[in-house]
Amino acid sequence: MQLAELNWGQLTYDWDDPRTVDFQNGLAVVNGAAERSPGFIWRMSDEDMEAVQLDLNGPFQGLPRIASMLSVWDDVVSLRNFVFQTIL
Repeated sequence: MQLAELNWGQLTYDWDDPRTVDFQNGLAVVNGAAERSPGFIWRMSDEDMEAVQLDLNGPFQGLPRIASMLSVWDDVVSLRNFVFQTIL
């Protein structure tokens, strides 16, 4: 068996607000670290995830400040190690 993980939240400010720049710049670093981690299998592409986020009929109902990631891992231990033992 494998583990699918959906992580999402709502930003305090709009994506084009300068106060979100540090968060946006960190996404590639975090996603890259995840992709290099033992047990990582797959994550939804940024483009596909954005399309899901902006879909008015989708799970996030087009809310403009949603940030999310969908990934698949070998097991809970692999995901836990990434979350709690990765130092960026």
